[in-house]
Formats: sequence, C-alpha cells, structure tokens
Amino acid sequence: MKIQPLADRVLINPVPAEEVTVAGIIIPDSAKEKPLKGQVLAVGGGTKDEVMVVKEGDTVLYGKYAGTEIDVKGEKLLMPDSLFIYGEVLQDKNVKETEYAEYMDMTASNYGHALREALAAGNFNAADLLSWHHPVDPKHLVTWVESHDTYCNFHESAGLTDDQIRAGWVFLTARDGGRPLFYSRPAGSTRENYWGNNRIGARGNDEFFHPEVVAVNKFRHAMTGEPEAITVSDNGAIAEVSRGTRGVVLVNFSNQPQEVDMATPLSTGKYTDGVHGTEFTVEDGAIHGAMAPNATYILYSEK
Repeated sequence: MKIQPLADRVLINPVPAEEVTVAGIIIPDSAKEKPLKGQVLAVGGGTKDEVMVVKEGDTVLYGKYAGTEIDVKGEKLLMPDSLFIYGEVLQDKNVKETEYAEYMDMTASNYGHALREALAAGNFNAADLLSWHHPVDPKHLVTWVESHDTYCNFHESAGLTDDQIRAGWVFLTARDGGRPLFYSRPAGSTRENYWGNNRIGARGNDEFFHPEVVAVNKFRHAMTGEPEAITVSDNGAIAEVSRGTRGVVLVNFSNQPQEVDMATPLSTGKYTDGVHGTEFTVEDGAIHGAMAPNATYILYSEK
C-alpha cells in the first residue's frame, strides 16, 4: 500500500529505540525513549507558503510527541502534524546562523534589541529598523519585541510599558517580512516580581487580546502579497508602514501626542481607524491627523 502525504506533511519511518546502552546494559521496553529520529519515506507537495526542503530518504529529527502513528502492514510509521518549526538560536558573533537556517527558521533577536532601543528613545531613527540585522532571508525569521529572557530573566525590556511593547508589536506585524511572535508577560507581573503568578501551562496577561493587537493581526492577513514601504516623519516619532496602496499602519514611537503630515500611498479621502475611531484625511498624497502617545492606527479597506 502506497501512502502519499498531502500539503506540508511527511511520512517517517522511526529509527528503533536503543536496545542496549553504551555501557552494555540492556534497556527494558518500559524504559526505552520514544524515537526522535527517522527516515523520510514520502513527502507532500508543500503549500503556497511552504516549500518542502526535505526529500525521500532524508534522516530527520522530530518532536517527542509529534504527529499521528499509523500501522502499515504491521510496521509503525509516523505522520507528523503540520506545525511551524523554528529554532530559538539567539544571535551572537560566533553563532553559525546561515548553517542553522538550512534546517529551520531563525529568531531575529538582534532586530528585537534594535526595536526596543527605538521604543525606549521614542524615536524610530534611534536604531536601524530598516535592516533585519540577520543574514537570513526575512521570510525565514521569527521576530519579536521582547522575550521571556529580555523581560523575566535579564529585565532588559522590563522598563518598556505595555503601550510601548504594543506599539512595537504593531510595527513588526504590519511589515511584510518576518513571522511575528507575541510574548505575553506573566499575569500579575510587577517590577518587584517579574514572574507574577506565572504557572506552567497558564497564559500570561491580557495584552494579546488588546484591540490594537487583534486589528494588526487581521491587517497582516489582509495584506498578504502586498509590497512594503516604510516612511518616517521628519522628527522620527512616527513610522508609516504601507502595504501597496491598499492600507497603512501608523505607529507613534514617542510618548507625546503627534500631528501627522507625511507622504502616503493611500488614495485621496477620509479614513477612520477601527480601534480608536480616529479620522485621518488624505489629500495630494499626504496623510493628516492626530495621534495619541505610543498609539497605533490601522487604515485599510477589508474588501
């Protein structure tokens, strides 16, 4: 019987668990680890977003509880779930980033650091946010504003407010490149107790429910395939991420109110942000309006 996986799934023949340890001790069945390595028997055709890089005959590693086990003529094979896999390989001068990237998507931790610098300064131009600070194609980068390390462990990002973190998230998510990952700070977290009431399996605070976060997630999906351009106000306080001519996202990096008067690809007319109900006017290729401190505004038609 021939089994053909669909989309981005593969069929794997697990390598049998070790029978004997290096020291020659026989391992009973109850103590054997579930196999984590196997040989690829068949490969799906991929999806529009995912080109298959593995091929029949490759030896691969997989998660301990990944996928569905199937029985084919008495032989137990594995069909891993369709999951996004990336490596949390933090950047450093000696990290072999391009080599790791041959096997998985990578984390753009240096970009997160640059973004936090700009947010702390209240100025887009305080750091280079046009470069991804990584040798790997941005389509294969996981981006974040902060992580559990920068917040809970080292407190490097703990000085940023929820409003600032949210502004950074909206900027990241509005962009064409990268795969944004939202770090939810522990519920009940304070500057005296960074871990808050954190428990294994418990979710963090409610920030991922915030209307700005929800709105930019929808914007990202709606703008799939649209080219990106970034425009910055003369004082560096405002960044506009435009996606073709269909929509723009305005981000106030500063903790002061701002008046918008900058170039935009949007057509002439009036646009109302769905989260705050703020109206912006576009005339003669320029957008005008008022922005609250560290606030974001998402302007596009969902059609």
